[in-house]
Amino acid sequence: MSPSAFSLSPAPLEGHRFGMKVFRGTLETLDGKALRAFLLDQEADLAIIRTPGDGQTVATQFERAGFPFLHADVLVYYEMDLTTFEPKSLRNPGLEFVLCGKSLQPELSKLVETIFSGYRNHYNANPFLPADRILEGFQEWAVEYGSGEVPDRCAWLVRRDGQWVAFATCSEAGNTCEGVLYGVHPDHAGGGLYSDLIRFTQAHYKAKGLSTMKVSTQIHNLAVQKVWSREGFTLSQCLHTWHVNSMLTYTQRPVVEQEFLVDDAAIQAYGQASGDFNPIHFDDGAAMKLGLPGRIAHGLLATGWISKVLGMEFPGPGTLFQGYRYLFLAPMFPSHTYHLRLSTLHVDRRGAWKCLGKITDQDGTTVLLAYLDLMLRASAAQD
Repeated sequence: MSPSAFSLSPAPLEGHRFGMKVFRGTLETLDGKALRAFLLDQEADLAIIRTPGDGQTVATQFERAGFPFLHADVLVYYEMDLTTFEPKSLRNPGLEFVLCGKSLQPELSKLVETIFSGYRNHYNANPFLPADRILEGFQEWAVEYGSGEVPDRCAWLVRRDGQWVAFATCSEAGNTCEGVLYGVHPDHAGGGLYSDLIRFTQAHYKAKGLSTMKVSTQIHNLAVQKVWSREGFTLSQCLHTWHVNSMLTYTQRPVVEQEFLVDDAAIQAYGQASGDFNPIHFDDGAAMKLGLPGRIAHGLLATGWISKVLGMEFPGPGTLFQGYRYLFLAPMFPSHTYHLRLSTLHVDRRGAWKCLGKITDQDGTTVLLAYLDLMLRASAAQD
């Protein structure tokens, strides 16, 4: 599978929100090597991937790709057949459902902010994504449905006694509709309002002649699943959500860049220090017998160079290694010059840093990715 054939699409809304190059998609099968090639080719920062099945085989493929990744959540879908279903009467007959347009978008945004301020979804599982921007994403998402400008998408605001108390956003495609996002103001929860959102949208789309309705949520959100079951939905699908934090262009601080020459002296010195005199590092003939174009440098020579930059220049003295994940992509050769790009992915108040060291050759080919967990001692950080 070529990089261009890999079926992940750019996600411009999330990219703008988080300041990252984001891709996303649902994949029936996954090949770790193809995923690696795609993310490198696209210089992706984050891939959000959903997969069906039990997740075990897929996790092996993510590990094969080599990038840091995490299992972010499990998404469950419920469906119902509208053609055989008779919608129930609303539990709260005094409700007013108002189709949202531009004039009501601010009210919809306020409702979403109040309702979802403490809600956790797959974005919250990723430590690189700030929580305030995740909530902003919910607001943008709902407001888009309430614009009245996107075909087959709509939103309703629900008013009771002059107050906006709930909302529903929905979409339709062909004969299927989806209840995308529902919410009830916490001050009005517990009186059957959520059930009424479901019943209203069921009746609306049944009257339009659609045959199927579906809804979805994270598997831990048990309360709404109980309501859906009571209102005629049945569980139909389960998808795992994964985040691949490749972070190939993202940085929170100015990038540090350097070049270094791999010379014979460095190879000899590393051999002496490590005791690694493998012939592929010292004998062209031995290396060529193994299919290499000639002898290659020790891979850890590059990591030693990164360590020198971290300890002496950036972040500088007082930096301690806490962990690392190396992805060796191509060999380094004697008498060649290589380029280091050191980016900062995250820094917290305790002095913990997450960095990425990316080494490329003279042609721009990536030879090494080093995902680094560091600790900068407090005294050094204050100097």
